[in-house]
Amino acid sequence: MSDLTELLPGNSGTFEKALAKTIIATLPVPLDLEMNPYTASERNLPYLAEHHGVDYWYDDWDESRKRQMIAHCSGRRDGFEGEFIQELKGTRLGTIRYLEYANGTLLDTISYPQRVVLGRSVIRKAPIGHPAFAARHLVKVPTTKPPRAAVLGRGVLGRSPVKTPDRTPLERARIAMRTAKAPHTEYRVDWAHKRIINIDDQIDIDAGFHLGDYVDRTRL
Repeated sequence: MSDLTELLPGNSGTFEKALAKTIIATLPVPLDLEMNPYTASERNLPYLAEHHGVDYWYDDWDESRKRQMIAHCSGRRDGFEGEFIQELKGTRLGTIRYLEYANGTLLDTISYPQRVVLGRSVIRKAPIGHPAFAARHLVKVPTTKPPRAAVLGRGVLGRSPVKTPDRTPLERARIAMRTAKAPHTEYRVDWAHKRIINIDDQIDIDAGFHLGDYVDRTRL
């Protein structure tokens, strides 16, 4: 049956017959493919993202990342089947998942309220009277330095203008964490994922380390 005109009663008018001809059983659009984040056409990805309630999205993402986010919001992301990223909001895992889409890595977290954090409560750094419903995060986000940027201690005033690294990755990571947090909570971020070696590290000079060098920081 190519249209529904055969089902119309004998007294149907011109309008009813014309309308019936526009209703066909076979859709011209492969709906099953277009609703799948991995097979949908690229031009339809923004609409599919809206359909699944994607709340963290950038138009300049590559196609693969857009598909992964849509799949994650629909519980179909490869390797995370059945995991809906929106349901993880307010959890540490939710922060980790959203940061992945900002190229960020969560290195450490201290959540409050709680009593003294043994080994971490340092005067002026982790006060005991920390506000409730707040958490501190140590996050690593790759940044790039503009070409021909001046290096502190090497730049010559008036000849090599100082250029700061692009802060876009940091801002996107901050927005990702804001999206991942619960509405009533507060988050604080420390981006310093490197620290200077000190004597307490008991460095191995034979391994090429020296005082004043930088090492990865893994704890707040």
